[in-house]
Amino acid sequence: GEIRDYDLAKGGFHFLEVHALSSGINHINDELKSLPLSIPINRKIYADLLNDLNFLHPFREGNGRSTRLFLQCLAAGHGQVLTYDRSQKDLIDALQRSDLLEIETLIKIEHVGGKELAFRKLMEKRNGL
Repeated sequence: GEIRDYDLAKGGFHFLEVHALSSGINHINDELKSLPLSIPINRKIYADLLNDLNFLHPFREGNGRSTRLFLQCLAAGHGQVLTYDRSQKDLIDALQRSDLLEIETLIKIEHVGGKELAFRKLMEKRNGL
């Protein structure tokens, strides 16, 4: 998708203002650069990233799906399989409140060891196998 060029709100929740998007993107990139490369990432870090990416909300549509898939790929690169609670409404509500502790509880991490195995398991989950 293309980066939005207007302010956006959904359900009374206002996302990052358009004039601050480039700063928000730089902030996310800095967060990603600071992550350890060779050790697993914990739920708190994933919750922080998920919350920040949700607030950034760079696209008109598809932000939730894109963000969740991006974080699942990031996790797979660390030998982890990341899944979210089945109730997407719970996650959306927690994100609208920026309730990091609740977001953490809705993120499940399976440590599978290697990147290849993590990506294989991620693809199996996405394909319903």
